[in-house]
Amino acid sequence: MQGKGKLLFVLTVLFLILVWSSAYTAIRIGLYSFSPESLALLRFSVATFILFAYAASKKISLPKVEDVPIILMCGFLGISLYHVALNKGQITVTAGSASMLLDTYPVFVAIFSSILLKEYVNLGKWIGILVSFAGILLIAMGENVGLGLSPGVFLILISAISLSLFDVIQKKLLKKYTPLELTLYFFVAGTLFLMFYSGSLIKDLKTASNISILAVAYLGIMPGAISYLVWSKLISKYSVTSMSTVLFLVPPFTILIAFFYLNEIPTIFSLIGGTIALIGVAIVSFSDRLKVVFSRNKNVLKCGYEHITRKIS
Repeated sequence: MQGKGKLLFVLTVLFLILVWSSAYTAIRIGLYSFSPESLALLRFSVATFILFAYAASKKISLPKVEDVPIILMCGFLGISLYHVALNKGQITVTAGSASMLLDTYPVFVAIFSSILLKEYVNLGKWIGILVSFAGILLIAMGENVGLGLSPGVFLILISAISLSLFDVIQKKLLKKYTPLELTLYFFVAGTLFLMFYSGSLIKDLKTASNISILAVAYLGIMPGAISYLVWSKLISKYSVTSMSTVLFLVPPFTILIAFFYLNEIPTIFSLIGGTIALIGVAIVSFSDRLKVVFSRNKNVLKCGYEHITRKIS
């Protein structure tokens, strides 16, 4: 990657970081006028409409009948429950703390992959999981002034758990459908579940402020539909593992955006806890690669030692 290609890559990654980081502030603004449920419904109605418009120019197949139950479950977990819980949690939890809590979802992915898919979790990952939980406890103390979980922190952890279950369950479908097809299926399924809140949305729209409506529309367009399309383009060229490091830059930008737009400042406990939690996530995410590196270095040292001993003898 050279010249213009490298510059375009950097600008694209920066765009994604800013869009994802701004979502937490946009949610807080949307909650001024909308209930958590109606906010989620309006957001994904907009996002689904945009994806439908984009997919119209592509060859999209209908899902197989036997896959519909899993698709519905993924839509409920990854769209409906995840976003309603996140929205409810952000009523009381600051944007920055919400971002740091939600970024721990790879930890739960590792746990559920071990339970549901029988995937091996090495010692490094278990250490990372414990480190992350220690960080979560500190964030909870920062948001609640105590050792217990506040309702807001608990709800955001529910959203992280829901997202991780979605991530594990959808693996069964990844080889059958394209990323665009799956996302469209999930968006439609999740929006269908959210339609139960249509009455609440109609009621909220009658009194909603323009800034809240714009915030929710922005959530549907940018962090919803467009960021997905950009992300799918990137991971088609680069590995998901290498691109996942981008997620670690979201919380700092979230804190900055929330400070300028909402005048929110996380507590010192939240900042320290968030840092510790993300270190734990990094350990979980990269423990396999570190194991390979250490194994290679061990073999190199062993060969070097044997070579030296042969020379001496």
